Amino acid sequence: MHVTHYPLHDGHLTSVAIADDRAVLGLRQADGTSWTMTLQGVDALNIDGFRLGNTILTLRSIRGVGREDRPGEDLPVAQDVHAALDALFPAPHASARPDIHAAHAAFIAAKLAGLSAGQAVLLVLSPAYGAELSAYCLTVDLQADRQTG
Repeated sequence: MHVTHYPLHDGHLTSVAIADDRAVLGLRQADGTSWTMTLQGVDALNIDGFRLGNTILTLRSIRGVGREDRPGEDLPVAQDVHAALDALFPAPHASARPDIHAAHAAFIAAKLAGLSAGQAVLLVLSPAYGAELSAYCLTVDLQADRQTG
C-alpha cells in the first residue's frame, strides 16, 4: 500500500470549504506556514469534533490497500482504513434485513477495490485535539499558500 505522510504534526486544521465533489482544507504548520489541501472527486467526507484549535497528530493519504510498501506498518494502516470506511459509510442497523447487510458488504468491498487499484484515495486526519477527518476521494493535492509581503 502507498501511504503519504504529510508533515503537519502539531499543526492545525483551520478551515473546511465544500462545494459539489470538491473540498478545500486550510492547514497551518506549527511554525505558522499555511497550506491548502484540495480534495477532488469527493465521494464521502466525515468530520467529527471540529472546534477551535484542531491540532493534528497525523495526516496521511492511503492508496493501493493490499500492496505492502512498508513492513510493520500494514496492520495500523489497515485498522485506519477500516475505521475510516466505517465512519464514512456506516453499516446498516443490526436489525436490518440480511440482504441490506450483504449489499453494504459488497459496497465496502467495491470501495476497498477502488483503493487497491489506485482509483481512489483515503485521507485520514487523526487529531491530538479536535477534528477527526476521513475522506474518500479521487485526488489529494497539498500546496503551500503564497506568502504576501
